[in-house]
Amino acid sequence: MSQYYMLLKNGMVDFEKLLIDKYSFIGLDEVEAMFLIKLKRIFDSNSKISEIVIINNLVQTMSINEKQVTDLLVKLINSQYISLKIVDNKETYTLDDTYKRLASVLDEENFEEEKEKNEN
Repeated sequence: MSQYYMLLKNGMVDFEKLLIDKYSFIGLDEVEAMFLIKLKRIFDSNSKISEIVIINNLVQTMSINEKQVTDLLVKLINSQYISLKIVDNKETYTLDDTYKRLASVLDEENFEEEKEKNEN
């Protein structure tokens, strides 16, 4: 597992800043990036997360309507940016897949920097 993944997962790296800087490198557009940033804030502030909580919160804080929020949530789950697990009829959402993608970009950048140093 990447060191960057663990740093992101444990909040040691600023997820919002990193996502704003790197969203295009992991295949997101601006709305999707903002969606994930706001979703992370919901995860950080609520202990009970459900699809209804997510949708209601995002509809209130974004300029997209309920159908667009729902469609985007489904799209990001299907595209493996958001993980959804159902255990004992409880939904569990995580951004682990997004952390992995961001960590991969950082690992690649780190590798390129090391390669460049070795060539010089």
